[in-house]
Amino acid sequence: MTENRRSYKRFETDMVFWMKTLDTDDSFNPFFVENISAGGILVNTRIPLAVGNNMLLSFELPQHTDLIEATAEVRYTKEIRKNHFQSGLKFTSVDGVPSSVLLDYLEEIFQ
Repeated sequence: MTENRRSYKRFETDMVFWMKTLDTDDSFNPFFVENISAGGILVNTRIPLAVGNNMLLSFELPQHTDLIEATAEVRYTKEIRKNHFQSGLKFTSVDGVPSSVLLDYLEEIFQ
């Protein structure tokens, strides 16, 4: 039997996040989020994200008016079909919001 190593419940979504590599002059680009948790996100991209890269994220949660900024580390990237990739990103900071508060909010809006 496989042990579930996930610390947080995941919520399926079709949200769009704006993302760029941290500490670069790159522009923000939109990425579709497949699921979100208090610990991170799973994004779909057309380019592979380099494992270990730190990303700057900007997004809005449904029913929430403030723009949220976060940083996240790319933990893995896999090609799901030709020129389509999925990457798991782990939040390293979320605009000063504790993960427990984010989890409570996600459970409220996605239930």
